[in-house]
Amino acid sequence: MNRISAVLMSVAVVGVASAQAPFTVVSPRNYNADTNSPVVREKIVLKFPKNSVPSSGYVGIFMGKTRGEQILDEKFIEATTLQQEGNYLVYRLDTKAKGIADDLYTIRAVLYVDYADRPREINQTQVNVRVGNISSIKIPNKGFNLRYKFNSGTQWKYRVEMRNSQSVISSVQQTMGVRAAELPAEAEVLRYLYSIESNYGNGDGLLRLQIIPRDGRRHEYYSVNGQVDKWYNYQMAGLYGRFTSTGNEIFTSIPFAHNTADFGPIRTGATRELFGNFPLPNLPTRPVRPGDSWPTRSLQSNLKGSVTPEDSLKATLYDRVPMRGEFVGVEWEMGHPCAKIRNSLEQGSKTKEGQMALFGKNDGVNTLSSSETIWFALDLGRPVKIVRDQTIDAKTVVNGMNSSGGPGPDGGGENGEGGRPGRPGPKGPGSTSSNLFRQAGTSRLGGTQMPGSGFQPGGGNNGGRGSNQGGGSQTMFIRQRNQLTFILEQ
Repeated sequence: MNRISAVLMSVAVVGVASAQAPFTVVSPRNYNADTNSPVVREKIVLKFPKNSVPSSGYVGIFMGKTRGEQILDEKFIEATTLQQEGNYLVYRLDTKAKGIADDLYTIRAVLYVDYADRPREINQTQVNVRVGNISSIKIPNKGFNLRYKFNSGTQWKYRVEMRNSQSVISSVQQTMGVRAAELPAEAEVLRYLYSIESNYGNGDGLLRLQIIPRDGRRHEYYSVNGQVDKWYNYQMAGLYGRFTSTGNEIFTSIPFAHNTADFGPIRTGATRELFGNFPLPNLPTRPVRPGDSWPTRSLQSNLKGSVTPEDSLKATLYDRVPMRGEFVGVEWEMGHPCAKIRNSLEQGSKTKEGQMALFGKNDGVNTLSSSETIWFALDLGRPVKIVRDQTIDAKTVVNGMNSSGGPGPDGGGENGEGGRPGRPGPKGPGSTSSNLFRQAGTSRLGGTQMPGSGFQPGGGNNGGRGSNQGGGSQTMFIRQRNQLTFILEQ
């Protein structure tokens, strides 16, 4: 080897060595109670130097409880490549998704590279952390007095995601232990606004409830009655109501534009309007602690049929459904200390006709379960997340069937009577609430609190679960689930 080659090789070796940073956790630092190190919540973000992992390397994550110098019950979490963010390689561990309880843990990161088609450990590092999703929230002796903070001029904006799923199974399949597969529909997504127009001395607030477009956009596309339309921001109309600091309705109304010679159009050029009627959850009226329960109510939209000038004379736009409230516990969610509340239909309560109208008429006996889970931010005085779930079970007898079969072909007929001759789909429980919103007159569209996706059981583009042979009759069980998720924009 000549002198020049030797010099070039030495330079290359030095270059590789300088590019390889030590494999160590630089953040978070080791938990130390004496130095009051921060407690980690929700997601643990491990940061490593940018050049500490070779291009062919990956990291195994292990986690166990820390007891003095010992690591107990260490478990393998996962093996993964690290993502570069700025000057660091980053790994995120979602403690809530993984079901990691509050405690002191040691997280061990092991660096591997593949050598001769086998993983080879070349380094490792570890850090102690204390998880405090629950224990870091102090509970007052008298409990929490949960109240909305209706500060005049503030606006609460949420991303709302709507999902609908359905399953159909025959009585024969049910006795055989067959589980019905859910047929999910695509999610509809919108933005929703609670604008605090004014507040009152007793804590009440005057709110405007309205669908809004994304920032920087003048319109959005929404499916209404099975048809996707363009909706401009001036067509997204607001509802106005006075609500107590616990979310109870005092009154709610729809300002109506009289398009007449006497009054003139209030909204110039507006030929139709889009409403979304999503009230805030009711909160307990007394201080509560984890484990407490109480009777409460859920406000459900009664905007059905046409939205007319008469609707502006109504004192209420909601039906009140009895629920059972429960304080599940406290936990951090989306960076905020929260009270986790769950409202559900009281056991033994009768299903109201108004509730069933959300899902349509059915031939058989129906059961309806409804719940909403609220993560109420104790520091903000508003929910950071709401999940509303409704499930309906319908039982119906289908003529022209004598054996169970698979799904019918695409392009079934109306009301589920589709498929090719000899394989009709069962008559489902009518259409769900029409897509995102319910049709309400020729000029206005009203929303429902728990809209479906427009999926018609046993019909439409999904065909039906038909039989292999015609003739006879068969009992079918249909389950439909609608879910709404509200996420506060921050």
